[in-house]
Amino acid sequence: MIGQIRIVSLVIGSVLGGFICAAEVRADSAIDLLSGFDESRIESAYPLGDEAAVGELAKMIYRLKTIREDSLRDRLGDDDAVQLGDAVQLAGELVRARRVSVPDALVEFLEFTDLFLIDVTTEEGTTRQLVCPAFPRDAKPGDGITALGVVVDLATEGGWTAMAASRVQWSPRNTSEQGWQLLSDAGFDVALLAGVQQRSRQPLVAQDGDGFYSMLAAARQIGKRADNPKAASLESVELLSRPEGLTGKWLSLVMETVQITRIAITDPARQDQLGQDHYFQIDAVVDLGEVIVKIERPDPSSGPPAIFENRYPVSVVAAEIPVFLQDRIRLQQGGEAVVSEHRSLIAVDGFFYRLWSYESEFMSQNGGGDQFGPLLVAAKIMDRTPNADDPIGVRVIGWVAAVGVVAGILFFWVWSRLVAARDRDARRLRRQREADQVQLPG
Repeated sequence: MIGQIRIVSLVIGSVLGGFICAAEVRADSAIDLLSGFDESRIESAYPLGDEAAVGELAKMIYRLKTIREDSLRDRLGDDDAVQLGDAVQLAGELVRARRVSVPDALVEFLEFTDLFLIDVTTEEGTTRQLVCPAFPRDAKPGDGITALGVVVDLATEGGWTAMAASRVQWSPRNTSEQGWQLLSDAGFDVALLAGVQQRSRQPLVAQDGDGFYSMLAAARQIGKRADNPKAASLESVELLSRPEGLTGKWLSLVMETVQITRIAITDPARQDQLGQDHYFQIDAVVDLGEVIVKIERPDPSSGPPAIFENRYPVSVVAAEIPVFLQDRIRLQQGGEAVVSEHRSLIAVDGFFYRLWSYESEFMSQNGGGDQFGPLLVAAKIMDRTPNADDPIGVRVIGWVAAVGVVAGILFFWVWSRLVAARDRDARRLRRQREADQVQLPG
């Protein structure tokens, strides 16, 4: 009985201790979100003097990856009064970046191999260090850097000198890639593209969420502009043969729609990110020309590869579909439909996301394995159907036909008047001759 009382007392004490600790957490502190960490453990993780410190900071960043940015943003406070573990935001220009390897024993569990130490100069001229698990290799000094994370080192005179973040937002100052610049100007974090490239030929996974929905939102904003540069025209085979170098590229592609699906978004955070609870997926085909594409079976010895001739499937996602497609689907389906089988020739100006894989009936019938194909994020969708409603060619032909009919009627009327006049003259002359023959001289 005494042992039971002691156990209960310990439990109650732990609960009360938890309440007391929770009450002591500052409004801008994020330590309560970092399971297993306190100020002393954070202090031991920075600076990165040895492998043990690198491992501790890597574990902390792993915890940060599970925290929603909104939760950190709600705890932002005054930079001059921060303490270890407080939520802070950093914005400035890249000075330099270095890489430190994560201990091999942790890589399997943390799922990242490096930490990047990034020196950033703020608008006030202060240089601070940011530690994160990934960083774009194309970043150059002077590029814009933004991050949201927690303080891991304090300045002796007040304020902070270093922070840890689960990711960094990169805004290139100058880039030769037109699509990257368009996306960056629309608020897209171009640093996300590095991770997108690494998942080529994989299904869409949770790690795609930030890049996928951010690009959808940016593409919709870009599609409403009237001053966009001309998108590059690419052959569909290029998207299959060298996809890694094309992620984020601003391009134009002509295709024929096969099926249009309205995809529901159930995650409230993604709904807020896109500003709606759905997006559209267009399954289409592109012309291969004379190229033949072969996809080997998972087990090559089980049979010949799947062969695509003339046409190849592509997928397009868009926050919105244009009115001409909505009207045709409504006319065909007799109302709104979640899935619509529809054929229209369209041109898409948008961004190449990556090759993605998915199950398809064609592949199931040809040896199994997943289908893979280009996935594009549309900014603008234009009608290229030859028999589109009232195209200018049809209007011209109609006007020409109408003018021809009127001219024909006018010609027939004039011709009939001339014939009638000639007939009257002929009858008059005939009567005159008959009169002359009757009135003989005496």
